Amino acid sequence: MNKAGEHIVIQKRSAPASLTEKQLRQIAEQAEAVAFDIPGDSQVKRCYFFPQAKQAIFDWALQSLQEKAVPEVGGFLLGQFARSSEGKYLLVIMHFIAATEVSFQSANRLRLGPAAMLALDKALDAYPAEQLLGWFHTHPGHTPFFSDIDLATHWAFFKADFHIAMVTDPCLEPFPTVILAKKQNGDMTTEWNHQDWIAWNESEVES
Repeated sequence: MNKAGEHIVIQKRSAPASLTEKQLRQIAEQAEAVAFDIPGDSQVKRCYFFPQAKQAIFDWALQSLQEKAVPEVGGFLLGQFARSSEGKYLLVIMHFIAATEVSFQSANRLRLGPAAMLALDKALDAYPAEQLLGWFHTHPGHTPFFSDIDLATHWAFFKADFHIAMVTDPCLEPFPTVILAKKQNGDMTTEWNHQDWIAWNESEVES
């Protein structure tokens, strides 16, 4: 890291091999994962969340409400992926890593920064069979969508076709959430239809 603390070197590591569709579905079933389908022409078809990862996301968002001026908070989604028979991605999110040392945060902005990325690098060392699948952040009081700043962050750090972005509004019930992914043409989806928002704190384990 340089004196200004603006640069870190992330270790290069071999990415874990992707799973087969059957393997991923078996892992999700054994973990009693919660499944969410991604609408539209997204390159990602479905995301499975291990219960502990889903709860960790909820707890981190809920904790932010204790602040007098509720800030945006965020973190990273780790797990594995597969390709479906139709060529779309299936993700299983196994762990959520909260970004506790961000460069900047306010009620309407979050900048991850080098300290958050260094923490991510260490987390990947702790889970060598997993890889970065995307990120999560909140929009307290201004609904789940993707801002221009969010889009710039995504293109800077989350460039793989399977990388997703989750946004939730913890100030609204029941924590309305969207899961955004790249479209087939490579553009990033920036919003969901209101009727398709996920009720994060009411979603159940898939039967």
